[in-house]
Amino acid sequence: MNFKHYIFLLGLLVTSSCYCSDERVDLEKNITEINFNESGPIQVTFSNNSHNRIAWKNDRIVSVTGDERIFDVEINPKIGQAFVSVLKTFKNTTATLTVVSSQGLVQDIQVKSDDKPSIFLTINVPEKNDDSFAANHTHFHSQTIEFLNDILEGCVPFGYTQRVVQNFDELKLPAPLEATPLKVYENPFENVVIYEIINQGRRPLTIRSQNLKPCLNSWVFLSAQELHFRETALCIVATSK
Repeated sequence: MNFKHYIFLLGLLVTSSCYCSDERVDLEKNITEINFNESGPIQVTFSNNSHNRIAWKNDRIVSVTGDERIFDVEINPKIGQAFVSVLKTFKNTTATLTVVSSQGLVQDIQVKSDDKPSIFLTINVPEKNDDSFAANHTHFHSQTIEFLNDILEGCVPFGYTQRVVQNFDELKLPAPLEATPLKVYENPFENVVIYEIINQGRRPLTIRSQNLKPCLNSWVFLSAQELHFRETALCIVATSK
């Protein structure tokens, strides 16, 4: 091998190493770690051009709920992670995804989209040795997940019966929002009403679950927190008797 040939190969090696290093740095930049926040949504920006990945640290994803007209979601059961593609660009507004872990943790994510590389979002969960956190959440959320899954699959939740929708089941919302009761489930302790909420206005509106509670002893589930013109969201309102 002559000296010129050696210099040429050395140059290729250096260029290749720099490229790999840059690629590794870019990958690291696209990894986003955010702590679990039970009191409100976390905010991220997804790529418009390729799928984005979501994972729970030291846990697995069991479901991701969002507007199917905006997001295409695929959950890989082997690794417990979700792959999310943006179907509809929305740079100046947000859309909501609700991610549920196998431990029963529920995290809302407010998503913006942009022309950027895909991201790998990791949600950090509390340490397992935090006994107070586990005691407060694990049992309650495991039952809640089963309950929500039954409703989303069109099944009557265990321990409930379905009854006819009546006038007093209506949910009054300020215009241009409208709520239509779809189904009602009840047991000796509470009533659960499933609504479809639609935004009839031209401007996007943000809905807060706390604003939909008919009384203090109620809880509310929303499949989306921001609605554009004629967009809909599923709303579940449970009220103690």
